[in-house]
Amino acid sequence: MSKYKGLTKGFYTTEQVAQRRAGILKHRYKMTVEEYDEILESQGGVCAICKKPPEFIRLAVDHDQKCCPGRRSCGKCVRGIVCQRCNAVLGYIESNGILGAIRKYLKL
Repeated sequence: MSKYKGLTKGFYTTEQVAQRRAGILKHRYKMTVEEYDEILESQGGVCAICKKPPEFIRLAVDHDQKCCPGRRSCGKCVRGIVCQRCNAVLGYIESNGILGAIRKYLKL
């Protein structure tokens, strides 16, 4: 039985890690692990934006912040699976409303 070191004292079994992941996906995004895997597979197993595969941690679920501000989603506004770097950039752009200025600067 594989063990993962947790953020707190002690270790978690593979089953506990899988249960926690399933719970977080259901609670935050109203999706199952199978639905996450289907989206990721449809993207070729890579980030929807930069097209890079995950390195050390799983890719993040991206949802439309206009529909559901914060960390939780209704499940209908999930846009895709992205890497942590792209997710952070999206969050910054959306929270500061600077997409128009960026497009103008880059002349897009």
